Amino acid sequence: MSSIGKLMKQAARMQQQMEQVQAQLAAKTVEATSGGGAVKVIAKCDGSLAAIKIDPQALNPSDAQLLEDMILTAANQALGQAKEISNTE
Repeated sequence: MSSIGKLMKQAARMQQQMEQVQAQLAAKTVEATSGGGAVKVIAKCDGSLAAIKIDPQALNPSDAQLLEDMILTAANQALGQAKEISNTE
């Protein structure tokens, strides 16, 4: 077999392996919390958010900015963990 044929087979195999890893990453999740657990964010290791949970006691209209900050903190932590796992895989 020619070296180009071998190279094409190897490239196809690598692409298939990459697709498998991407599918596995989409199924893996990580969780991060902020505000002492008042906000929980679950992210998938493919870089998307899966869920945001907010403790009803954290829903104080006069503290909307605090809640926004807690959501942002938890989301960034979860996405950071997901990215780390993705890079490792």
